[in-house]
Amino acid sequence: MKKKAETAASFGRVAVLMGGSAAEREVSLKSGKAVLEALISRGVDAQGFDVGADMIAPLLEDSRGFDRVFNIIHGRGGEDGVLQGALETEKRVIKVTLLFQAFPFSKENVCLLVQYLAIP
Repeated sequence: MKKKAETAASFGRVAVLMGGSAAEREVSLKSGKAVLEALISRGVDAQGFDVGADMIAPLLEDSRGFDRVFNIIHGRGGEDGVLQGALETEKRVIKVTLLFQAFPFSKENVCLLVQYLAIP
């Protein structure tokens, strides 16, 4: 079991992936911007990526790597395990721990997440 991050700095670099190519793209962009703003406001070194069909390309292009990925891509690619599988495959290239890797998208869980991050 991984140790809980005690400080914003202990999160390391966080990539917030949003957008995607599914019909829910606009909702994902709105959610992603809110998550990114909340992380940054708490002092987390977070960077947002508006991704298309190739969701992990921006991560591979960043030479510094990321410690965590926050997947806020709705619909196909983001909620069906495709992104998770791609990240697991590329772990040898990018240092990454999936935030909410098995986080089921339900209204209740999203409400808890929004409350935790203090997103208005």
